[in-house]
Amino acid sequence: MSRLTNEERDRIKNEDLLGFIADFGGTNARFCIVKNNGELDLASKYSVDKYGSIVDIIKEYFDYVYKHSRISKIKNGAICIACPVLGDEVHFTNNSWTFSISNVQKALELDTLTVVNDFVAQALGVLKTPDIEVIYEGKKTIEENIRNNSPVGVIGPGTGLGVSILIPTQNDYIALPTEGGHATICASNEVEFQIIERLRKLYGHISAERVISGKGLENIYAVLTYTQDEKVMPAAKITENASKGDKMCLIAVNIMFDFLASFASNLALTCGAFGGIYLAGGILAHENVFKLFKESNFLNRYFEKGRFKSYMEQIPVYCATGENPAMYGLQAILKKNAKN
Repeated sequence: MSRLTNEERDRIKNEDLLGFIADFGGTNARFCIVKNNGELDLASKYSVDKYGSIVDIIKEYFDYVYKHSRISKIKNGAICIACPVLGDEVHFTNNSWTFSISNVQKALELDTLTVVNDFVAQALGVLKTPDIEVIYEGKKTIEENIRNNSPVGVIGPGTGLGVSILIPTQNDYIALPTEGGHATICASNEVEFQIIERLRKLYGHISAERVISGKGLENIYAVLTYTQDEKVMPAAKITENASKGDKMCLIAVNIMFDFLASFASNLALTCGAFGGIYLAGGILAHENVFKLFKESNFLNRYFEKGRFKSYMEQIPVYCATGENPAMYGLQAILKKNAKN
């Protein structure tokens, strides 16, 4: 690594620093520092499996920051992890790490350390990220002040299916952590019924995640092609082939989008999401998948609520197309902590 000039190191000093943020996935951990003006800087990514503990990997990032800035002490942090966060003890879902939040805070000599579920951070982040596409702007027949004080539904199809509801407060939103992705999915036509029935023989309970996620897309394709588990085409290959015009892959992708539309409209009805439905997650962040999504039957299916079609037409739909809106959610958490 080349040596930094004093001018390069001087661009960030202790007085410029709000704290650090980190998004821990099953494979990688992504870090940034947050400046007092809200800017993100010194982004870095590490492979989780190369470290023995969460403390080790965070210390590695701290060393990186100290070498590339005039910062000598990081005092505050906010991190998100792809697992339930129900108390002081946190158990990673995708590896064997277990840690105590209070012990990590002590080991790193931090004044504050906030740990949240990854989709809580992602849900908060969709309101902050600049990478937002309007899928449907909604009919403006509801008074603006009501719309601005309404819940927001957030759905994230990726490796799994994240679901959160943003509840408005006086000046901000609170993200409700949920396991909505494991709610039972329902069929709306004969093809979907047959898919669910086939999957029920394999899994018993069929949650939304079984058909609206990377693995869910593989499940759909496997049922359509009568493929055995060990020979299932990976989701990335299915979407790639669909974008090239492969008929069966395109059918599978569009069925997943139909399931997503029904699930999104159910969430909108359930929480009265006049603040909008936001779609996030890793699948739609891929350019070729997003193109297929915009060409799909999603909106027609989204509005299919019988007597409540006009109700659904009031609710806008957005899509977060950036790779990592969770970082913006963590940034908001860190800034809120600094005010309190």
